[in-house]
Amino acid sequence: MPAKSILINSLSVQDTNYITSDIIYRSSPSKSLNILQKSRNDGFVLQSMYYTEKNISVSGNINCSTEADLKTKIDTLKEYTSSRNFNVDIDDAGNTMRFVCSLESLNIPEKHYNITNVPYNIILKCQPFGKYTTATTDSNTITNASASPYLNTIDPTGSVAPKPVLKWTVATGTPTTPITQIVFTNTTTGDAITVAGLALDAVGDYLEIDCENLTVMVSHDSGAKTAIDYTGVIPSFVIGSNSYSMLRTGGGASFSILQTIVYYPTFI
Repeated sequence: MPAKSILINSLSVQDTNYITSDIIYRSSPSKSLNILQKSRNDGFVLQSMYYTEKNISVSGNINCSTEADLKTKIDTLKEYTSSRNFNVDIDDAGNTMRFVCSLESLNIPEKHYNITNVPYNIILKCQPFGKYTTATTDSNTITNASASPYLNTIDPTGSVAPKPVLKWTVATGTPTTPITQIVFTNTTTGDAITVAGLALDAVGDYLEIDCENLTVMVSHDSGAKTAIDYTGVIPSFVIGSNSYSMLRTGGGASFSILQTIVYYPTFI
């Protein structure tokens, strides 16, 4: 079985010098539970629950031909793990899973006979979720003849719900009247957002909702995107099937909108 590929801040620790034997990353992250003890009764009420952090352990050996080269390889490993935050990319069944980490400890328990090789153990404190580095894009073309509201589903993969980027772009034609409002509702979660005052009236104009960074932006005439007010909430999603609707106001005839929902499969 080939060795599992791993990059720490772009440094491969699976090659002829860095030989990693153990990568412990599949355990669930830690949780913070906010509970309220029931008054004069057994049990508690779970008020909130959040994943807080994940620990990843990487261990192996550094093998070199000379003591000088060993020192260089140790210094390089220390350099690449000294950043405040860095990406750790691990091969996961043919996909690359990325964690955002900080170094908690780097141990090199050398003995008197470790002249050109030493063991090492790295403990990484990571953000709770890992994400594939390749995005999944769900695209649909909505024409002026499409029913409004437009109804569809999206079925994210992974083990925890992603936070996608939703985007509606005037793709072809010129709306005979500007698209002034878009309402997106995830009927599965009950979340709905209304964005008014859009004035999308030319090819390339778009509305973008970033569920990860909690931003709502609009762009006109190929210009820079700017923030726009909204009512409701940034929509959340669940793993599995999400039913949703998109209701537009305005647009008239002879145009189409490209709707994209882009997300990175996310894992506990």
